[in-house]
This record gives sequence, C-alpha cells and structure tokens, in this order.
Amino acid sequence: MPFRLDRATGTVLVTFQDGVVVSLLVESENEQFRSLLRDQVDWSLLPAPRQFSLPISRVACTVSVSNGKIRVGVGPI
Repeated sequence: MPFRLDRATGTVLVTFQDGVVVSLLVESENEQFRSLLRDQVDWSLLPAPRQFSLPISRVACTVSVSNGKIRVGVGPI
C-alpha cells in the first residue's frame, strides 16, 4: 500500500567486502521509511568505496525527505 512521506530521515550503514555489499543496518524513527529503505532500495547498486581508491569498507548513507525533495548524503564511517 503506498504512503506519503512529509518528513522523514534515515541512515543506512553499508558494509562492503571484496566490492560487494555484505551487510546493511537501517536506522530511522519513521517505521515506514525504515522499511522502505531496507526493503525497496537495491543497495547492491551502490558503488564500493574501493572503486574510487578509498581505503574504507563502510559508508553511511543519509536519506531525507522534506517538502517533496529528497536529499542523499554519503560519507565514511
């Protein structure tokens, strides 16, 4: 069943091994948004940090929805 998000923020902690996503941890106070990020997004499409010669294996993706706009940020953890 579709739902409408007015304001929601979530963080997805992604761990890579050998260039492949091996684990996800999704955090959000909004249960529907948390479920959407966990179950409807194909995180395997996220490029591994090593593809950019970065020496990290974990990233945090912050996703927020507000006033019809989606913002995404990615950083090392």
